[in-house]
Amino acid sequence: MRVTLGAKVFAGFLIVLVSFAGVSGYALYRLGQLRESFRLVSGGYLRLALLANDIDRLQSALVGQVASGAVPTPRMAHDTDLLRKQRLDRTRRAIALSREAGLAELGRGFDDLGQRFSEMEALYTTGEWDRIARVESTKLRHDTTDLKKDVSLRAQKLAGDLEEEERRQVWWLLGLVSLATLIGALVTFGAHLSLRPLVRMTARMRRIASGEEPLGEPFAVAAEDEIGELARAWNQLAAALRERQAAALRAERLAAVGRMAAHITHEIRNPLSAIGLNTELLGDEVQGGSPEAARLVRAIGAEVDRLTGITEEYLRFARLPRPRLELEDLGEVVQGGLELQRAAFEQAGVTLEVTLSSVRVRCDEGQLRQVLLNLLRNALEATPRGGRVSVRVRGGGDAELGVSDTGPGLPEEAAQRLFEPFFTTKERGTGLGLALAQQIVVEHGGTLRCERAAAGGARFVVTLPLAGEPDEAPSAPGSARDLASRPAPAPGAA
Repeated sequence: MRVTLGAKVFAGFLIVLVSFAGVSGYALYRLGQLRESFRLVSGGYLRLALLANDIDRLQSALVGQVASGAVPTPRMAHDTDLLRKQRLDRTRRAIALSREAGLAELGRGFDDLGQRFSEMEALYTTGEWDRIARVESTKLRHDTTDLKKDVSLRAQKLAGDLEEEERRQVWWLLGLVSLATLIGALVTFGAHLSLRPLVRMTARMRRIASGEEPLGEPFAVAAEDEIGELARAWNQLAAALRERQAAALRAERLAAVGRMAAHITHEIRNPLSAIGLNTELLGDEVQGGSPEAARLVRAIGAEVDRLTGITEEYLRFARLPRPRLELEDLGEVVQGGLELQRAAFEQAGVTLEVTLSSVRVRCDEGQLRQVLLNLLRNALEATPRGGRVSVRVRGGGDAELGVSDTGPGLPEEAAQRLFEPFFTTKERGTGLGLALAQQIVVEHGGTLRCERAAAGGARFVVTLPLAGEPDEAPSAPGSARDLASRPAPAPGAA
């Protein structure tokens, strides 16, 4: 699945945002819980503790008033009535506060105490002061004291729990903040890793642009995002630039070779023609004379013919005309060229296997037959007696003509230079046959390459566009006129 760089950055930002939002949300949630607990302490337990202390104080004062058990004076009776009313009022307020704060258990304690206070009011109406003194100083005194202690212990326990919870939440928040920070750091590091190839590419492009570094190895970026696409596009651009540079260098060399070949051919043809004519005349003079002299004259004539053929080949290479493209059947063109070579194959004891398909192309029949004859002659010379040469024409995306042999094949070093002018592996070869064949094929808008055959020999493959292409093939002449406009063949595969 292809993930864009923008998606990666957005996902990283979203992860960091969610992490910090989660930490903030958790902190707010725990702060809400702590606020509720503090409200319970301050608004519930603390006020109840104050009321419990107040009730205990009033109970102590009341016990002091009735402890003697004697009939109180009017002044004491008034004070006793006031203390009882205050005690009952504080108890009712504590009951209401317990319900409001949700402290049901403490509320039940205050409610029980309030009922006992109400029962005491009925006892006060009897005037049994000894009994009143005993109940107030023993049972009720113990009840108010126990209730005060219970409220105080509960408040202290809750306060201790809150302190412990606060410390625990501080550590939790520190851990979560550290985790969110770590996630942010990892996302930043991931973004750095994603963008690092771009930094390297930028630095390398600057070095290449300044001439500090040549076009070398391609960028190895496995990412499927925009940076990966940029690296692959750069690799394609670099490969095209290398091909253009190689094509320009090859065009310059071929142009120089063409000028030199034309000049040399022009300087040699006339003297060579004169030598050939004089050799014929000399042959007529020595006819019927010395056999040795006749043999030497024939040898001179043969060498003159060979040199004439070489000069003609140089001239064809230097002045290759533009192809006259016409609609032809590639199978029929190849079939016509094969008919001229069958006798040579039979004489050499080499089997010729032919598989032809009807494929329509636009070509110059004469030039294309010259390419075929050159490839057949090379295959025949490379194949030992009893070997096999296969010729195949097939269609597809392009028209393809293949010529393969069962010879020893070509070493890698020779394959690298196979289409260079004047390079040859033959003792008496000119080194122009394959260079001329490649010129012709490129003029037709096609390619010529060499590869290892399945049987172990060499296989030359000519690829031409099908007849649906434009009438004019891309202009890439083999002479010096515009060689720089065509791409060079890939090394070792041309």
